[in-house]
Parts: sequence; structure tokens; C-alpha cells
Amino acid sequence: MTASGEGPGKRPAEPTLDARVDSLLRSLSRMRSDGAARKKKPKKVVRVLVYWPAEQWDAMAARWPQFVPEYGDDHDTHRRMVEDMLRRHAEDSGATLGVASLTVDGLVEFAAAREFDAAGSETRAAYAAELGRAGTVTSWPPAQRQKCWCGSGRTYRECCAAI
Repeated sequence: MTASGEGPGKRPAEPTLDARVDSLLRSLSRMRSDGAARKKKPKKVVRVLVYWPAEQWDAMAARWPQFVPEYGDDHDTHRRMVEDMLRRHAEDSGATLGVASLTVDGLVEFAAAREFDAAGSETRAAYAAELGRAGTVTSWPPAQRQKCWCGSGRTYRECCAAI
């Protein structure tokens, strides 16, 4: 008989306790990593664009005239620019898109609470992101027969989709 217990009619020697524990730990680790890979869902990317509704446009332009070149000379131009940006983002990525309707008072309050400059582009972006986290953005694109994202009261098909 050999030291390993092998030989004619003999069973192979049992693995040592350490070898069995190592094997069990490797199996558990594989099961955990396989389970984690299955459970992880792809991150949902939400891109939120800033929009100044018609009733806020004049107040925004009066308070921050420096914003006007960035957002367009008038509200109709601004609305068309936002729709164009939404369409470009939809083509370029698989992100879910949303429109954050900003208000002058909301932006001022948001900035004051965080000691930010209300006129800063980072502040507007942070405010839009906060509205997105709060779930107060309008998803884009709406169905053709749904109300338009711009707040005009018309259907999307008759309003911004027709641009």
C-alpha cells in the first residue's frame, strides 16, 4: 500500500481539510461574482436640459441679461434651441432625456441655500440636476398626442415636434 492510500482496490486519499476549505471558498467567490454580475442593472443615464418657460423668460432676461445670448434672443428661439439639443442628445446617446423648467425664484432660492452664485452656469446645471432628482422634470420625447414639454398647452405633434 502506498502512503497516499492508492493501490489496487484502494480509494484515493481524501483531500486535506485545508484543500477542501480553499475549494469551497473559491466556489463561493465564483457564485457571488456570478450573482453580482446578474443582479447589476446598467446605470440609467438621465440627461436634464435647462428650459425657461414662456412665463419666466422675461423675468430671467431682466434679472440676468447675460443669459440671453446663451439661451437665445427670445423665448421662441430658446424653445427651438432646446428641442434641437434634445434631438441631438437623443441621437448621440442612449440616455433618458428630461427638461427642467427653471423659475427665477427657484434658482435664486436654490443658490442662496447653498451659497452659490445664481448667475453661474454650474449653479443652473446643479439646479436642473436637483429638479431631476426630485422628479419634477418633463421626460422627452412626449408621445405625439401628449401635451408638449414646453408648456404651450398644445400637443407635442402640433408644437415642438413640428419645428
